[in-house]
Amino acid sequence: MYVLLPDDPIFLARFFRLDKPFAELDGLYAEEIGAERAAVVRTAYDSWAELAQLLPPALQWMFPISGDGPEGYTLDDPLGRRLQSMYIREDRDGHVAKLMACQRMLTEAQLHDSGDPLAMALDDLDETYSDWVDDLRRAVGVLNLRVPPRLLKIFRSAAPLGPNVALSLNADQADDYRTLCSRIVHALSAGDDLGHATHHMLYAS
Repeated sequence: MYVLLPDDPIFLARFFRLDKPFAELDGLYAEEIGAERAAVVRTAYDSWAELAQLLPPALQWMFPISGDGPEGYTLDDPLGRRLQSMYIREDRDGHVAKLMACQRMLTEAQLHDSGDPLAMALDDLDETYSDWVDDLRRAVGVLNLRVPPRLLKIFRSAAPLGPNVALSLNADQADDYRTLCSRIVHALSAGDDLGHATHHMLYAS
């Protein structure tokens, strides 16, 4: 399975905001929530860390990680207008699925009686890290988006190339790109009319 990693500040902010609440849920509340649930959280947190390592250096400006050298490219539409770059990585170990399983468990706990130990832990964490489970849901929604085949090829070709490489989309690829961008914006900003409109402007060309 391939995961989509867009050069999108909203996505990156939501993704990296997961670090501290995951760490606290894994470390401070593991005994309270029970061994089975704690194992799901630990697995998801480990998967989050593995996915963070998959980010190319071009996307590490918000949260520097040890990378494997320069990487990046420029992407233009058929009229030569600059577009937001996107990257593709292979998720051989099912890290996105593990994050999704944890997100479902956390969301279900939030809907349960407030006496549920996991629900209580999430309430505590939400005082410091508001809406972080929603951040998880939205970040996973982007990671799990299906990339159209015509774009998959060009995004994969960009992955190992250096920062001076320039790629251009043809008309069909540009149509697929616009559709994919709309799905990214919806996944990250749906429910916030102003935020959705502002976010959509990032991809306007």
